[in-house]
Amino acid sequence: MTDHSLRSIARTMLSVVLVPILCLHSTAAHAVQQWSKAGHWYIFMDPGDNCFAVDSFDEGWLFGLSLTSERKSVAVLGGPVPYALDSRPDITWTASDGSSFSGQAIVMPIDGGGKRIMALASSEFMTKMETSTSVRIDGTDTKIVSLELTGTAAALAELRRCMTELIKLDTGTGQPATVKPVAKNLASIVTADDYPVAAQRSEASGRTSVALTISAHGLVSDCSVMASSGNVDLDAATCRLMRLRARFTPASDAAGKATVARYETSINWQIPAS
Repeated sequence: MTDHSLRSIARTMLSVVLVPILCLHSTAAHAVQQWSKAGHWYIFMDPGDNCFAVDSFDEGWLFGLSLTSERKSVAVLGGPVPYALDSRPDITWTASDGSSFSGQAIVMPIDGGGKRIMALASSEFMTKMETSTSVRIDGTDTKIVSLELTGTAAALAELRRCMTELIKLDTGTGQPATVKPVAKNLASIVTADDYPVAAQRSEASGRTSVALTISAHGLVSDCSVMASSGNVDLDAATCRLMRLRARFTPASDAAGKATVARYETSINWQIPAS
């Protein structure tokens, strides 16, 4: 049997134990399910919490990238980590093009033994990882490990698809809202750079009114146009930006617990001054 075949078998066997290793918050790993697979990356969904993509390597190393329900990015390294549990070492994560982010991480246990390092990652680093062929993880005074990566772009595409589905499923209690969601940043989600080029060239402007579905984590899980601006590009940009950037304090039910709810708003598109 070839080394490649042995590695494929090892990856398949590892898929059943990756959940408790890289699950971010859940102590009930049974709630986490494999959502899809991209090459030899496994993509898991932890309902209401996060989606994560993970690959396995020699010498017991595991590397994962996650998107949380709050749309935060997380990098995770599992394996023979040279730090004490619950310590908070300064860690640098570096992509193959030299892009990196640094900051305090936390060392947590793996169910059944072992350790994992977790750190909030910058969105820029996640973007760079799409084309990265390696990742190097360094402590303050020592190199921890360098891992060769393949298929990362496909894995991150699946990770984002998983996140879109997770947000749609994030209904909280599902009970009727007694307190409506409250917008946090609607006044600042659109900039002059967001004006669709085609709409600007045709000198299109107008107001797009939309109905949003706000998840139990305060994110836009769905967007539909109630009143068009008269331009399809402006309408599409409205929903795209709402899903990407809008943040809310979620609605709550009669018991004060977070639940899904509807919210109506609009964007008045005016051609930016040249």
